[in-house]
Amino acid sequence: MNRWGLSRRDKPPAFSGLPGLAGRRRPVRVADLPIAPLNAALLVAARQVPPFTEGLRVAGHSFLTGVGRPPNLPTVLRMKRFLTLALVAATIGAVIPARADLIDGIVAVANESVITFQQVNRLVAMDDEILRSQYRNDPDMLRQKRNELQGQAEEGLIENQLIVHEFRDTVKIPESILDDVVQDEIHSQYGSDRTQLYKKLQIQGTTMEDFRNEVRDRIIVAEMVRKFVPEPIISPVKLEDYYVAHSADYKLEDQVRMRMIMLNKGALAAQTQKRAQEIVSLLNGGASFAELARVYSEDSMRAQGGEREWQNVSAVNSTLQASLKELKPGQHSGVIDTADSCYVILLEERRPAQIKPLSEVRDEIEKTLKVAEQSRRHKEWIERLKKKYWIRFY
Repeated sequence: MNRWGLSRRDKPPAFSGLPGLAGRRRPVRVADLPIAPLNAALLVAARQVPPFTEGLRVAGHSFLTGVGRPPNLPTVLRMKRFLTLALVAATIGAVIPARADLIDGIVAVANESVITFQQVNRLVAMDDEILRSQYRNDPDMLRQKRNELQGQAEEGLIENQLIVHEFRDTVKIPESILDDVVQDEIHSQYGSDRTQLYKKLQIQGTTMEDFRNEVRDRIIVAEMVRKFVPEPIISPVKLEDYYVAHSADYKLEDQVRMRMIMLNKGALAAQTQKRAQEIVSLLNGGASFAELARVYSEDSMRAQGGEREWQNVSAVNSTLQASLKELKPGQHSGVIDTADSCYVILLEERRPAQIKPLSEVRDEIEKTLKVAEQSRRHKEWIERLKKKYWIRFY
């Protein structure tokens, strides 16, 4: 047994899943964590010198949280170097501003990587503003949606850290290559002028090193997902089986393609009705419906000769549906009189209810099945990583 109450063979318990969103616990503050020997000076320095947060991440779960394996010699040496730098920086606090609020919340630790409340907030900031606007009059729903959003962000950050650790354990790529990729990513976003980048980092309360690490991790995660969750190949049999099982999803209602002449009544209802009757007389005499629509119609489709694309009968103006039902392709209606307008319609083509043929929906079905299969494989992969590594929530 050692000072942490662990034998040298003990490891922190593995957590196979994430906690539910209901009854979420607040993130633990650094001040709430148990303090082991040597922690007092470190705690003071940590509260004053956030630029050295990466040092906390290296050994934070051992010295600050009291969980994890006892520190080995390299870890102790790294901590000594960090502690020395931190204490020196603390003595020149006038030069380096205090930012205790930015490191004072730990949500979880994923295999030695600390997930902070600041990281979660930064990730959900944009969506959180949308929720605030959408549910500003419903505080209970806003609270629920924000909890869900933060829970998803926490899970995503934890998954990313597990993937990064798996990368470090299984793939060996020189750091110089990764650094070059990070620099290319920064250049593609901000070009040679880094002013906007520095302003953004200042607003977020993060450092350039934090930004580089985030870009680096994002690149690693993308490459690892491509390697371990490749795009699946969907067999024709699966496509056909899905089509048969979900045929109701591809059912089309009765549809029509028609032309329309619309006249607004305004204050001259009688004159409008008379003009509509004259138009019907011209149609009966063989005049072109499209030409009459271009001359007389007062709606937005006038320039197109009143032509409408295919549409469901149920989507047609309800005052026109009864007359439309009686028409055969090529026939026009009489004057359809409503409170505000007069209509004359021409049915060009009718298409009865049917199921879309497989040839029309094959690409859509294939995309749906690929997404579902990749999601399943990704979930199984993450579950294996959760069993391989360990997660601690606060």
